[in-house]
Amino acid sequence: MTLRSLSLLLSLLLLPGVLPAQRPQGLGRELRAVTGTQGYLIAIDEDDALLRSSDQGLSFSVIASPNDLQLNALAAQGTVLIAAGESGQMFRTPDVTAPTPVFTQLRDLPHYLGDLHAIAVNPDGQWVAAGDDGILQSTDGTVWTHHASPKDLVDVVWSGTHWVAVGKAVYRSVNGTVWTAIANPPANLTAVAADGSGNLLATGFDGHLYRSTDHGATFSMIPDFSWEGSLRSVIALGDDAWWVGGDEAAILSVEGTDVTVVLEDLGALNVSYGLFALNGAVGIAGVETVAPPVISAPGSPSALPVEVTLTANADDDEIRFTRDGSDPSTGDLYIQPFFVTGTQTISAVSTRNGLFSPPVSAEIQGGDPQPFSLSISLSGTSLLITQDSSTVGLPYRLEVATSLLLQDWTPVQSPQTGTGAALQWTLTPIPAASPRFYRSILAP
Repeated sequence: MTLRSLSLLLSLLLLPGVLPAQRPQGLGRELRAVTGTQGYLIAIDEDDALLRSSDQGLSFSVIASPNDLQLNALAAQGTVLIAAGESGQMFRTPDVTAPTPVFTQLRDLPHYLGDLHAIAVNPDGQWVAAGDDGILQSTDGTVWTHHASPKDLVDVVWSGTHWVAVGKAVYRSVNGTVWTAIANPPANLTAVAADGSGNLLATGFDGHLYRSTDHGATFSMIPDFSWEGSLRSVIALGDDAWWVGGDEAAILSVEGTDVTVVLEDLGALNVSYGLFALNGAVGIAGVETVAPPVISAPGSPSALPVEVTLTANADDDEIRFTRDGSDPSTGDLYIQPFFVTGTQTISAVSTRNGLFSPPVSAEIQGGDPQPFSLSISLSGTSLLITQDSSTVGLPYRLEVATSLLLQDWTPVQSPQTGTGAALQWTLTPIPAASPRFYRSILAP
């Protein structure tokens, strides 16, 4: 499977009107292909090295450089990974999670004229590779059969019931061995993806998008949309929900027949082949990486409230956060340190120019502030309200209730920071004579 067709279906919380991938994430490097398995990202870089990442693409390490052959595509099932490339060559490892994976070049492959551009595997363990000289098919990933027709293929995907291969035309197969051309196919497709429910989306060299709702038996062009350059990559993110990459550094969001431009002019040399789905994000190869923020909560766990500080890695990064462990990309904008009482899971992301970092989370445990008594006295035309002592560094706020039911407490003044000694609020002029109840609480 190439980056152009990577279709990692994610179990994500769908917000109304919003596709599941909320966070475009730059990888900072060019990648020719990528797939995910067993908690790792496996990728091919521009130097044909096989790379592995265990931190959501923030960093990669080289795990193999197979004989200086150009590699174009990757597919994985469990720990088994196969890379395919020029002259029909393939490399296989039985355990890509090993500290040093052992790759073997498959030597007994059928003669193949041209390059392989895509490889995929279905849930039954059937592998299909597609390229210039037709199809290579295997039931175990080691012994392969060559089917010389159809030719000139650029991508292949499993729809849930059928294999669908695209290129100059569109072909389908139930078993990967007998292929049938569909009637009235879109021509010169560059990529195809499937959502597992029978829906497929294909991208065209002509800048159009083509949609199928019947496992690839028919395709229709999405109306009223055409990109000025070619569209070259597509990933499925849910039921008939997709992201698409194209020329002019375009990233598109597609839901059914609705198309939205998400990002443009990212400054990448070529992001057309650089999309993949990962943990609620869409990774974009060749685009700057935004490093995650640092969560600092010295003293946690504590019997007193704990101050939390979020620190960005770049001056122009913004930080968004949540207190319940939910997706922080739509959370509150971080402005200043805050205090945590009880147990809270702080999740945070950094964002810059529409791109997001991977999220980071930390469980913070703080206690409740100690109760303090208030005393009230007069000083000329002012009312002095004094808290007998305070905790250093914690901000306290004075509130007032004018009802005997002690409802609807209202802040009186801005918070004061504890000094370890008594805190005092001065109310001038003296409030009108009426039942008033004051309290001092930890400011949020």
